[in-house]
Amino acid sequence: MSIERIKGHGGDPLDIGDIWIHIHIASPASLDRVTPNNPADLAARRRASTIYLPHRRYAMFPQSLVQLFTLAPNQPNTALTFSARLDPATGALVDYRVQPSLVDITRVTYHQVEHVLDSPILAGDVLSSDLFDLYKVAELRRTYRNNIGARLINLPD
Repeated sequence: MSIERIKGHGGDPLDIGDIWIHIHIASPASLDRVTPNNPADLAARRRASTIYLPHRRYAMFPQSLVQLFTLAPNQPNTALTFSARLDPATGALVDYRVQPSLVDITRVTYHQVEHVLDSPILAGDVLSSDLFDLYKVAELRRTYRNNIGARLINLPD
């Protein structure tokens, strides 16, 4: 999971103002290793997408290329960034953008996220602050989706 600071007006990321969420996806085509009709392109077309299951992942690209395309921490990564601007009062989508980007990510595990969300925020702990902000935005979106009639399915862990 990659996390980018949620920006609002002033110093408080969720202060009254815009809420932008940025989702970064690795961009294999930007590395010149995937060209039209080469073996990697043909394999990706056959598989169509990477499938994530609880205990296994089926990659869109051959394993020999997957590591090259993975967003890695502590280094610049080429990516496509999907950005969504949400109404801070309702959680409704009010704008979006898709653009190429160069990102440096922070990798965290589900266990680390659970630990952070179960603990108080420490002063100066940017990661904890970001995770709490993302959690608040997720709750805002859940409420919005519920209010417009979405059906929520709770699956066991």
